[in-house]
Amino acid sequence: MLKLGLLGQPVGHSLSPAIHRAALEALGLADQYRYAAHDVSPAALADWLGRLRAGGWRGVNLTHPHKVAALPLLDDPGAGHALGAVNTIVVEPGGRLVGHNTDAPGFLLALRELCATLPSGHARSLPTRAVLLGAGGAARAIAHALAGQGCRVDVVCRQAAAGEELLARLGAAAGVWAPWGADRATAALFAAGELLVGCTPLGAAVRAGEPGWASALAGLSRLPFAQLDPGTPVIDIVYTPPRTPLLELAAAQGCPTQGGLEMLVAQAALSCELWTGRRPPRALLREAATRALRHATAGGGP
Repeated sequence: MLKLGLLGQPVGHSLSPAIHRAALEALGLADQYRYAAHDVSPAALADWLGRLRAGGWRGVNLTHPHKVAALPLLDDPGAGHALGAVNTIVVEPGGRLVGHNTDAPGFLLALRELCATLPSGHARSLPTRAVLLGAGGAARAIAHALAGQGCRVDVVCRQAAAGEELLARLGAAAGVWAPWGADRATAALFAAGELLVGCTPLGAAVRAGEPGWASALAGLSRLPFAQLDPGTPVIDIVYTPPRTPLLELAAAQGCPTQGGLEMLVAQAALSCELWTGRRPPRALLREAATRALRHATAGGGP
């Protein structure tokens, strides 16, 4: 039996094991592959990739904080070279590690579905100008995906160097960087954006009323949400809890919202296809993820 898995820190809240186990069952491959999540610190990442090379593995997903750090450790970064981040590794014969990024196409699938549901007057195929919150690995993939569709991308994050590095990869689609806060430049981006995407782990795996929730809400409340047009769709790539602090703030402005579950399911189906050669039905994966999320939010654990 070949191993599959998720490497990140933390991963206790992850729905990926439930999703991929359902995918393998649906494809009749549960007796050939086993998927599990592994809490891996940044310092241990290189050693873990060495384990993949040693045999018995078909591949892994990568989540925060490894999507960028893994790139120089791969034999072939694949699409990750252009995007600046990788979320899927395939172990080829001889232990060769090849990088892929299913976040980008997965995000576009989820975005198109959201845009199709917007009310009359706001419906569109895709936005022409987007604001990303954060400049990490997920933000890089999403920025690249949007740029490929002709969308201008602006970035709001705490470190100018990180935001400008991301923008430098986008060519003609690059917008501008603005600081995380109530800065005049940031307010102008919020007012002009046709899409706002949260690409940070703020608010992940916490419930309303918990200390982490209050901390995330405080950090996000520094941003000029009042400048958003009520028709501006807002996506948070965080999928647990289903209603994140970012989505709460956006909904208070009357904005349509989407949590990270749709992107998670879409990219998982694409990752599974890379490993097995077969793509599982997204509807089935969505059902598995929803059940697991319901169990976790009811207090049953991740």
